[in-house]
Amino acid sequence: MNDHPVIKLLGDTLLTQSGSIRTNLVIEEGKYLGLYYSAQWCPSCIAFTPELIQFYKQFNNSNRKEKFEIIYISSDYGEKQFKEQFSAMPWLALPFADRNRQMELARHFRVQSIPALIIIDSQSGDLITSCGRACVVDDPVGVCFPWPMRDPTEVLKETTFISPKGDKVSYESISSHIKGLYFSAHWCPPCKAFTPQLIKLYKKVQKLGKKFEIIFISSDRSEESFVKYFSTMPWLTVPYSEEKTRKDLPHLYGVGGIPCLIILDENNTVITKEGRMEVNEDPEGEEFPWRPKLVDELGSKHIS
Repeated sequence: MNDHPVIKLLGDTLLTQSGSIRTNLVIEEGKYLGLYYSAQWCPSCIAFTPELIQFYKQFNNSNRKEKFEIIYISSDYGEKQFKEQFSAMPWLALPFADRNRQMELARHFRVQSIPALIIIDSQSGDLITSCGRACVVDDPVGVCFPWPMRDPTEVLKETTFISPKGDKVSYESISSHIKGLYFSAHWCPPCKAFTPQLIKLYKKVQKLGKKFEIIFISSDRSEESFVKYFSTMPWLTVPYSEEKTRKDLPHLYGVGGIPCLIILDENNTVITKEGRMEVNEDPEGEEFPWRPKLVDELGSKHIS
């Protein structure tokens, strides 16, 4: 049984409020596990945990055929804080002492910030979604649970973009281009500092005759701010009214913070998620679109 993929991920034993439980007891057909990365020191976690508790209790008291268990994976500074945090939770926890496993799980599921809720299948250990937090907020009764992730390219293909002149532009019309997905917002000082640099790079690449288009995905807090910010940009945008698309894309591409520039190739494969760094280090776009290099070609800046 120790060869089971979920036991390999979580270990043999999990904690309950009254002691411990063998991990194999949470493995069954039709059951999903939520790996909840959180900590007492994190204000966003403190705000989200009550919502998650409400969802958890409501879901498990319903007549749904699916089953759901949550496992708290702590980023607390010490065991005292862990115990205080866990004492208010109605679910299981990874033992606090198992710090190596906590870090391994974070790397495995590419957790970049907390709170995060990762949903996996309890039998296979396969990832269902890394966007559980947003799903709970957007779907508090779990209509679409377990929220399987969509292909982000399909989301893009279904979206009609807007040009600076207000024209509608289909994804199909730019499908053969190198594409930059620019996650940004008017309220974000680093974004406002980076946007002029990106505009210069964009115009230089365009002058070279290269097929390159940028799509702005806004995190602005009001349409007024969005309109004001987009008016400074020479590229396309996801309409502000397409709120679900604007929320889905950062989650599907694993965006941990803004500004973020993700470069896609002609086949919609990610070339780099470090477009911001590439623009800063190559403002003339000499190495655009910054495809990965062989190890022996990397400069010292990439070698630890």
